Amino acid sequence: MGIERRRTPRVRASLEVQVGGVENRATLRHGDLSLTGLFVDANLAVDPGAVHALKIRTRDKEMRVDVPGRVVRVLKSDDLLEGTVVSGVAFEFLFYEAGKREEIAAMLLHVTRGELGSGEVETGHALTARLSKEDGSSEDARVDAVSLGGLSIETDWQLRKGEKIRVELPTPEGGSVKVEGCAVRSRRSKSGTFRTRIELSSQTLPEGVDRSVHGVHDALTKVVEAAVAPTSEIAPTRKEHLSGDLAMLGVPSLLSLAGLEQMTGVLRVGGAEGDGIEVFLQDGRVVDAMDGSGAAPRAVLAELCRRGQGSFALTLEPVDRPDRLGASTTALLLDLAREQDEATRVVA
Repeated sequence: MGIERRRTPRVRASLEVQVGGVENRATLRHGDLSLTGLFVDANLAVDPGAVHALKIRTRDKEMRVDVPGRVVRVLKSDDLLEGTVVSGVAFEFLFYEAGKREEIAAMLLHVTRGELGSGEVETGHALTARLSKEDGSSEDARVDAVSLGGLSIETDWQLRKGEKIRVELPTPEGGSVKVEGCAVRSRRSKSGTFRTRIELSSQTLPEGVDRSVHGVHDALTKVVEAAVAPTSEIAPTRKEHLSGDLAMLGVPSLLSLAGLEQMTGVLRVGGAEGDGIEVFLQDGRVVDAMDGSGAAPRAVLAELCRRGQGSFALTLEPVDRPDRLGASTTALLLDLAREQDEATRVVA
């Protein structure tokens, strides 16, 4: 089955979100929350690749998570009065701190339980269901979304509008929830499979389960929790707590993030020629930098901030070095940016 897969399941929800450096208070916004990132419907002045401190709180104010996020997509649309405006922003979570993945996972499960009753939970094809027709034939399908009113699935079958279908969904305990319904639409996808919406007409639950609306909600919640559970997403903390490509996340953004979160560790940057630079951080403050040539740490940083290519790896580890720069990270970056701007003007 040629089914397209998302990285992780996501839930459409209303969340209070504050984007650091852009706004000074949280705003209730609609968006998609997953184990790896957040998309919000918002007009925000952000640039792709920039890192912002995100403060996310559930609508019921029961849970809050603070986590850095990198802008990976800015969605724009045309407005008759304002012209082209930003209508949505996607952030990728940067998990450098132990326990943050678990906090996001707990929030995702909390939101899932709340949203299932009033909306739809997208499972990212993390669920496999068993379909059965009235003639006795059966077929496996991937579940794209679950709600109390219906299911969105992807299958090799093309179901006719109104065709009755039985669906068996697995639960974490090894049991299943059986639902019956009929197809309301079925469309061929680019991969050749069929995306089908099934409207639920009745629920046949395991013995001993409440068959009221609340019972159906609880049973389907268990089904969805099996999809959004972070068993495969939460990996043990790696030595390299943050790594990537400088073309996507530049050194100034990395050092700003380190200063904001008061990180202690070593940022190692490799260039196209194989040269390596190490930047040492203590509680978010840059205390030293070296490239093997014996250059002064400030000169090393100035060169590093101009780089747009190469790879980086930030490792959180103890650092015992004297402060050879004598300035806060923010002041240092502003000073280096000013010097670079002045040098550019002289050349021009």
